[in-house]
Amino acid sequence: MHSVAGCRSALALGVHPDVAMDSRYPSLAFSHAPAGMAIVDAAARAMVVNPALCRLTGRSAEALCAAPLPSVGLGVPADALQSLFVGRDATCHVETTWQRAGGEPVWVAVTGVLVSGGDTRVALLHVQDISAQHAREAELAALAERDPLTHLYNRRFFTQAVRMELWQAGRYGPRGAILLIDLDHFKPVNDRCGHQAGDGILCAVAGELQQHVRTTDVVARLGGDEFGILLRHVSGQEATEVARAIVSGLRAQDQRHDSVLRGCTRASVGVTMLQGSSTESVIAAADAAMYAAKRDGGGRWALSSAV
Repeated sequence: MHSVAGCRSALALGVHPDVAMDSRYPSLAFSHAPAGMAIVDAAARAMVVNPALCRLTGRSAEALCAAPLPSVGLGVPADALQSLFVGRDATCHVETTWQRAGGEPVWVAVTGVLVSGGDTRVALLHVQDISAQHAREAELAALAERDPLTHLYNRRFFTQAVRMELWQAGRYGPRGAILLIDLDHFKPVNDRCGHQAGDGILCAVAGELQQHVRTTDVVARLGGDEFGILLRHVSGQEATEVARAIVSGLRAQDQRHDSVLRGCTRASVGVTMLQGSSTESVIAAADAAMYAAKRDGGGRWALSSAV
């Protein structure tokens, strides 16, 4: 039988009187929570963990409590945890990667709150597996910066990359170049053979361009049959060597086509170094060089007169 005062007190806290009077409920809630939970001290050493945390990490309760969590690949930022214990923050929340027992990484959201009882000061950690959410966000981010056909970067990403590299050049001096590539006779492919054939040609060109750059460079499809390349940390001679190799590689690819598609992967390439007052002016210089190559018959490269 509960006292009237006790019932009122429990209800005022939003707790059913039966729960308030039975000490088993907090323990049961902790044990059966679907998310991982742990009570840790200021050194991030677990004192108690629940079964969900064991399943999430692939470790036994004994293993989780044997050493501070960061020492077994379960990072809890020390500054975030200490902010609880010194009273700077009421809660802390971080998203980070943990390492399961077998070495597999898992993205987790860790939320901590301080629990005080007399001289005891511990933190309650709530740990949720957000790997699927993180993978989806990464996928959406990739879609926002990639061309869906060729899987190269898109114009938006390319422009941003050039802008950042140009800013670096303004501080440390010119150290890169951009190439604009435009196929000379691509339109007849779609007209005569259909867009499926045209898409195949564009993907083949994308593969060829990637053969002539490093992983630190940026290759993009800017739209239609126009491509752009940002070469980082290259000299003018190195940039023109890449342009020459691309023209030669696309010409060789073109020779493998039948007579209907012959000429479709011949390309004009404009080259300019990363120097100038704006991203737009640098891209315009490369564009002008590319059209100069087209006026000279195409299937060749030209260096911007602004260099």
